[in-house]
Amino acid sequence: MTASRSDPAGSRARRAASPAADTWWVTILYAAVGATFFWAARDPRPYGLAVGLQAILPMLALAFMVRHGRLGGFDKNDRTPASKVAYAFLMPILALALRAMMDWQILEWGRFWIPFLAIGAALLAVILLFASDIRGKLMRTVLIAALCLAYSFGLLVHLNCYYDASWGTSYESTVRAHHVSRGGRGPTMFYLDVYPWLDRPEQHRVRASRTVYGEHADGGPVRIVVHGGRLGIPWYAVY
Repeated sequence: MTASRSDPAGSRARRAASPAADTWWVTILYAAVGATFFWAARDPRPYGLAVGLQAILPMLALAFMVRHGRLGGFDKNDRTPASKVAYAFLMPILALALRAMMDWQILEWGRFWIPFLAIGAALLAVILLFASDIRGKLMRTVLIAALCLAYSFGLLVHLNCYYDASWGTSYESTVRAHHVSRGGRGPTMFYLDVYPWLDRPEQHRVRASRTVYGEHADGGPVRIVVHGGRLGIPWYAVY
């Protein structure tokens, strides 16, 4: 195929001429998403690889959709390869955000909000720039914006906490009560109410792993370690 004045890059011709290549690309991407989603959501070991892939796969899906200039995958009537791959954008983001919520406890959110909003807004801007089929469609734009923010949340928390090599500061406290939050179809969360720590006068409710939750009795000691964060966002772990 050759370029023309109406299509200098010959991009439309190339896309029309390579449906087999597109189908192969989508098949590989879907296989990667399917294989890694439950791995990351249920048993992410090795953790860095399992969760890191959830940060990479949405960008590969976005690159495919940018190439096609559309993000119509959330329209059930759209069956093109470019639209189907939108689900490869959705699923890893859900896994990435889920791991961030379950595995890490942010202590202070002050330095989080600017990069969080900046990454989410930049991602949404790229999508709106190339995906003309969702511009002007409010509900679809809101959905995509929420996914962009979920991706930003999961990515920032993962980078800040998992890659933090700083020495933590240990604080001793006492368990006052236990709480379990059962989220229906969502994950079960375990919390400990602890007496004042970190020079704060009020009682705090901290999230703990299932193992740590079961190891501590009411009235018993508990250790909380605070880290500075790779991105300067303080976080803590309960032991």
